[in-house]
Amino acid sequence: MATANQLKLHTLSQDEIENLVFLDSLCKLPNRRFFEQRIPEILSSLEGAALFCFIDIDHFKQANQTGHAFGDALLAAFSQRLLSVLRADDVIARFGGDEFVLIVRGLHPESLLTQGTVICERLLEQMSKPFQIQHTQYQVTMSIGCCPIYLPSTQSLDVWITKADFALREAKLQGGNTLVMHEAQSVISHSSNSIASLAHDALQKDAQGRVLGAEIMLPHDLSHLDHWFAYLEVLRKRFQTNLEDKHNQFLLSIDLPLSLSLNHLRFSQDLLQGLVQFAIMHRLDPKVICLEIDEHWLFQSTALLGDILTQIRAANYVLCLDHYGRAQSRLNSQSQYSFDRVKIAASLCEQLTHQPNAHQSKAGTQIRSILAVAQELGQTPIALLPAMQRAPLESLQAFACPNYQEPF
Repeated sequence: MATANQLKLHTLSQDEIENLVFLDSLCKLPNRRFFEQRIPEILSSLEGAALFCFIDIDHFKQANQTGHAFGDALLAAFSQRLLSVLRADDVIARFGGDEFVLIVRGLHPESLLTQGTVICERLLEQMSKPFQIQHTQYQVTMSIGCCPIYLPSTQSLDVWITKADFALREAKLQGGNTLVMHEAQSVISHSSNSIASLAHDALQKDAQGRVLGAEIMLPHDLSHLDHWFAYLEVLRKRFQTNLEDKHNQFLLSIDLPLSLSLNHLRFSQDLLQGLVQFAIMHRLDPKVICLEIDEHWLFQSTALLGDILTQIRAANYVLCLDHYGRAQSRLNSQSQYSFDRVKIAASLCEQLTHQPNAHQSKAGTQIRSILAVAQELGQTPIALLPAMQRAPLESLQAFACPNYQEPF
């Protein structure tokens, strides 16, 4: 005799049957059976590159201890927000418990890590916002472990699962709210907490002390473009309130890591693609991102630099000539690439403190020349203050230099 459930199945369409088999009834997402049976087929149809990720809710047991109904409601809300912030091409499934599998599709092989990092950092930010669960504001974070997939690949699904799971465990060991990327030979960690604790920034202000922007200091041993984007993301998070102020265009300033180009064949393409993704994901106007070029790069990488700056200019990012006015500076550097901003070197500003008559000093003459050229070219001049900032700031204001940057 057929059971009631068997009789019910006979009345359902094929799509409805597949929903029962492959859909998680709580989270309304594809389930583990879908993952095991359909993911290999999905991956075999992909071209280019993708990112294979495991996602796990941090400290979910604490939510479950409030009550299973509360935990279930949190899982359902978490799943639907995941679905709402992912791109249309991405694949998400509930793997089991509070763990999800995500495949970020449609990435370029040369910029997979950069694009993938931007997307995952955006997820970390969006999913950490409070949920409304049973009339209660409840906040959780999550951890992400990722494995890059370069297609076509001879590696099996089991290999990708193992790598992503290893990366997820690394993220958990770092305290959660973290992305860890597993590569072929190493594990790259993008911990928002650890980078934020090491990252220093310097405020840019006008003569009245109003904050106009901020620059983040990069480590000298920066070795990967993904790390550069991680620092840019730290800067964005710190000054999100300033960026949302419609009455003041706040600029995020960061040095172009041109030294990476020596070991990165598609550096400029990866940089620009990553910037486009970064601006789209965070709904930023390109004109709030200021990319800075140290003047010494104008002396040694002209061909490469010209190509990069031409593309950046076309994308409407702000360009700044950094550390201008040092002993080795050239007269034509300020006008060479149509810079929007010019930063007067701290070493030049510091000389004002040692001159009995700063206005008539050699340093004063040089600063006046920089300011005159800036005015002619429509550039915004910014004086970089040395650590002992009071005396040069007073002297610079006498020169009518309108903006300055505090020391890191």
